[in-house]
Amino acid sequence: MFVPLEGNAEEQILDEEKSCRRIDVLTAGMNVGEMAFLNDSPRLVDVLAVDTVECLISTCAWFIALTLT
Repeated sequence: MFVPLEGNAEEQILDEEKSCRRIDVLTAGMNVGEMAFLNDSPRLVDVLAVDTVECLISTCAWFIALTLT
């Protein structure tokens, strides 16, 4: 799971015509990849940085360790 700390990014998906379509703009504090993170499913969107982006990357191991404390 990724959480932008600074900057902006777009979530994009391929539509039926194989064209990229923006579905959301991510800003600081939002998250992406949470469903794949929680249930180990494939990611369904691409994320493209609009400008310089700094992200927190949450791994499963980090999350498990957090829940055990």
